[in-house]
Amino acid sequence: MSLIDPVDAVLGRTQAMLKDFLGEQSRKYRTGLLVSAICGIAVAKAGLVPKEINALGIKLEITQQQYLLGIAAVVNVYFLVGFVIRASHDYVAFLMSLPGTLQVIDHRKQHAEQELDKCAIERTTDESERVVSVVRMQLANAYHKFASMLLFGKVVLDLLFPIAVGLYSCYALCQLAFK
Repeated sequence: MSLIDPVDAVLGRTQAMLKDFLGEQSRKYRTGLLVSAICGIAVAKAGLVPKEINALGIKLEITQQQYLLGIAAVVNVYFLVGFVIRASHDYVAFLMSLPGTLQVIDHRKQHAEQELDKCAIERTTDESERVVSVVRMQLANAYHKFASMLLFGKVVLDLLFPIAVGLYSCYALCQLAFK
């Protein structure tokens, strides 16, 4: 029975964590969400609601402006919901693809891990080999912790920030539209 080197196992999972988890459709929705949210915030906070559209020769009344704000809020909600659904799907699929996520822990696996620990200690009879083995494992664990922090940063930047901006824009637009 061949046993997996624990350092290789940690490094394999760490490398998988560094992959980008958003798919192409999620990126498109994120772009649409951020564009519509920024436009919505600009309209709501800077008062950029048009009073007339010169190219079409249309003058807007107050109620028509509120409809325009309502439509902007609906577009924003569309991109927000679409992004949340698609990004959640991509993120769950990413988590499920990480090595070790779907492995079933049974007696043989537990026994193999115990044997692996014994072999890792018993194989290194020379003191210098033990030091190298311990240092390799510590470096792999440090690399894994750093990759975990990077993954958290990607989740905040790629998922939570666009959602927060979209929610704020919806709130600002609805507050203006339903005055």
